[in-house]
Amino acid sequence: MTIHSRNNIVTRRRKGLTDPRGATVNLGDDGRGSELISKADSYGTELLGWVEKGSGDAPKSRQIVDPFENLYTYGGAIIPPLDPYRMLQLVENSAIHSACITAKAADAVGRGWIWEPQSKDADPERVKDLDRMLEFITPGMSFSDLLRQAVWEKDAIGWSGWEVARAGEHDVYTGHEPVAALFPMPSHTIRATQDENVWVQIKNVQIRYFKVFGVKEPYDALTGKPINAKMFQRYLRGDKVQFEPAREIIVFKRYSPRSPYYGIPGWIGALPSIAELQAIREFNISFFQSGGTVDRIIHVTADNDETAATLALKIHDTVRDAAGRGHVTVVTHGNTQSQVDVKPMNGPQGPIGGRDAQFIKRREDLVKEVLIAHNMPPYRIGWAEIGALGGSAAKEMLRSYKVGTVEPDQTLLEDQLAHTLFGPKGMDVEDFKWKLQTLDWDETELNLSIASSGVQLGILTRNEGRDLIGKERFEDPAMDKITSSSQVMPITSTEEAKALAHLIGEWKNALNAVLRAPPPPPPLPAATQMTPGMAPPGAAAPGPEAVPTAPTPPTTPVALARSEPDAEEAAQKAEVP
Repeated sequence: MTIHSRNNIVTRRRKGLTDPRGATVNLGDDGRGSELISKADSYGTELLGWVEKGSGDAPKSRQIVDPFENLYTYGGAIIPPLDPYRMLQLVENSAIHSACITAKAADAVGRGWIWEPQSKDADPERVKDLDRMLEFITPGMSFSDLLRQAVWEKDAIGWSGWEVARAGEHDVYTGHEPVAALFPMPSHTIRATQDENVWVQIKNVQIRYFKVFGVKEPYDALTGKPINAKMFQRYLRGDKVQFEPAREIIVFKRYSPRSPYYGIPGWIGALPSIAELQAIREFNISFFQSGGTVDRIIHVTADNDETAATLALKIHDTVRDAAGRGHVTVVTHGNTQSQVDVKPMNGPQGPIGGRDAQFIKRREDLVKEVLIAHNMPPYRIGWAEIGALGGSAAKEMLRSYKVGTVEPDQTLLEDQLAHTLFGPKGMDVEDFKWKLQTLDWDETELNLSIASSGVQLGILTRNEGRDLIGKERFEDPAMDKITSSSQVMPITSTEEAKALAHLIGEWKNALNAVLRAPPPPPPLPAATQMTPGMAPPGAAAPGPEAVPTAPTPPTTPVALARSEPDAEEAAQKAEVP
């Protein structure tokens, strides 16, 4: 291919083809080794020529074409407000964004569900049958996994879907067939159509149409058009027909004023922050050391310009060829007048300081913006946040997250399934209401406090305390006995209570005696100087006005607690369960 000198600019890099003096270069017809890339580095972009516009040699685009593009053209599908492929790429390329979506899905549906009776006549045994049915109609995965898929994709893209198969020979719904199976549908492969009762899926260059859950009218799965009633009766009789009846689809989405067909994720306001986080990461990866700024200045001096230019060109070529390598050694030579002076501009020794891994502060601000958009506490995804005084607002954040994020997602899913899967056109569950369970941090703390106090005060057994906080019981018989709070000793009879009361009385009497015993007199000094008129030690002072001594206090201890018979009487009145 001959390089022309007009129209589209193309840059090429091929070893041995660069001519610094501007000579004409011919890459040849095969173009081997002339990969179409931009030769952009810290030394500038080298333009090797131009390609004639419209010629067969012009490069072609390698972008992936939207498989729904043809359907968009003639109205066979409705364009979503946001590209679902790029929405998935955001999740794959952002650790914080991905962690938030995964945590919300786990908190919304990952703690199981309950069946609330709606009438006094509701049979509790039917709950087991309903749970078995939910596991039976999900052959590819558990019902919990199916719920997680629906919530995860709805939060990541804006909508999600399930394929519904009916029981019977033809596995389609005509008004009375029960649900036989549920299958997840990747959200980025389905689109709404002009017919509000029909959705289309493109996967592996194949097209399938699905009708909305509960629609009795038959549709063709290959064209998306309604099927004539007479033709459909022939199909039900087993005759050969030129169509395939469409199955149903359950679509989960959040209302958005931008589109009546698709939902918009609640975190969409963080889209610029997520994009900026990716730009910072790419910047630090591409320019980790230099950041687009000069790292060092190399100045070569010699006795003449030609020697200096030759030495500088050799250093330049060596550094350029070593781009991308971790460790580089440059070997030069010259005469005694040659000198190479390297002045670093980056790093601790540089005049502008270190620039590696910059944007750290900016990155923290962007992460907070993403967390705010998701209404996600940083502690929930492992991001420790400590206040200025060392405190933490984790409890308040978790409560706000529960009320503002988890419960609304649960309510949305419960209502949609109540009208579809559990409604009259599905499993027809009337006497029970399916509800998702959520973790109530306040209730958990209250139950834990009640359980701890009850066990310590001898009100509850340890197994009863475990039941209160949702833990499994232990098979050890000692776990079903009332225990005292002092030494956690099992009390099983009145005799043991009497013995314990007697022991406590003796202990209190002994302690009383020690506390009330008089202190010993202080020791006298070894030698005492006598003065005239002073009585010897131990003798009364002379004279008729001697000071009387105080009577000696009794040594019998005064009881601090009631006597032993009173303790025994109280123990006899005690009723030990």
